[in-house]
Amino acid sequence: MSHRSGDTSPAKAHETKARDNTMAFLESRFRGFSCPQEGLDEGFLGLVAATYARETTRRFLSCHRAELTRRGHGLVGFVEDWLSHDMAFEMVWDPAVGSIFRATQAGNAADAATAAAALALRVSASGLSGEWSLALGKPVRLQWGRWLLPAADQIAVICDGKGACVRSRVDDNNHEINFTRTDDDWQADDAEGMPQFGTQQKKIAVLPATALAADGLGAFDAPLPVAEKLSPEIIQNYQEPITLLAEYSPIYLPWVLRVLRYIIPLRETDIRSGSVEDQFGVVCVSLSLNAVALAESFVHEASHQYLHLLCRLGPLDDGTDANLYYSPVMLMERPLSRIVVAYHAFANLVLFYRFCVSNGVTDESYCARREAELLSQVQQLETPLRTNQALTSIGRGLCDPLIERLHHG
Repeated sequence: MSHRSGDTSPAKAHETKARDNTMAFLESRFRGFSCPQEGLDEGFLGLVAATYARETTRRFLSCHRAELTRRGHGLVGFVEDWLSHDMAFEMVWDPAVGSIFRATQAGNAADAATAAAALALRVSASGLSGEWSLALGKPVRLQWGRWLLPAADQIAVICDGKGACVRSRVDDNNHEINFTRTDDDWQADDAEGMPQFGTQQKKIAVLPATALAADGLGAFDAPLPVAEKLSPEIIQNYQEPITLLAEYSPIYLPWVLRVLRYIIPLRETDIRSGSVEDQFGVVCVSLSLNAVALAESFVHEASHQYLHLLCRLGPLDDGTDANLYYSPVMLMERPLSRIVVAYHAFANLVLFYRFCVSNGVTDESYCARREAELLSQVQQLETPLRTNQALTSIGRGLCDPLIERLHHG
């Protein structure tokens, strides 16, 4: 009598092959998040973002349904209607979705109301028809597309996709703004528009200090030295790196514009740039940087955004490597996952500067010097990553293409 050590039936073999094919498909898509040279699957990008947004919103509603129903009318049903529709990446890649996650974690009723209003406004501005209202509990300043709404502790919206009326109140002061949709944008006569820069097709908005002070936007964990006034010179200062990317490193222009939504301008500070993992599309950037350094900061923060999104599918490592590795960036020992984060961002900067130098950027000596400085750090970060068995397929998908390109072009 023969002994069979495992199931070798045709059904089992088919199941194994299907699983292997699925993993191969996913791993090839992970590589697109490593750098723009790999080619990003836009459909997969949208699927990851939409799946996360849908699951996070459902979890949020299950936690706060009763409170949101008590505070207003129609919002829960409006958001649930949205969950049954297709979700475009442009719609869900927004700090409103990140705020839903933060509010679920915090469990605070006022924070939940603010997050719910921000999301419902985002959904309304995306064109979904509906009517809803909500009492916020504290004055906050939210937004309708690129338009800032006045600080309010109560808000009501009626929208049919082509026009919208947003009524808000704080204390005994009522305010009403009527929006009209033209092409892919909203127009309003009595609203404060956020300054924008970018290209004709893709825009990045600059968040004013007044919006951040009201706790409605840009939920960073520490106070930021935000520039008080947004002069035309500040907006031009941010436009210059976009022009530089388009001319000298064009492959990185869509890499940046796809995921950066809002810039928080910082007064002169030691901080070059920064972002928060769950504040999708929001980054802070110092005003003290020149055009090349600003472009570097945009590429750096965009790289973090791609990594943060991909990590919604799983971790960078499996936890079996408990060692700490020296980071020349942070000047301290760091766990493996943080080494991956740093390597991913700084390796992209090396590639960005190589493009600038090869395409004859005006400030070539500065770019060449920065490339050499960063490459030294990247090589040190790379050492524990090359053959580390603790990296997951996500971690390997982010690192391996960069290792290959840095060494073999």
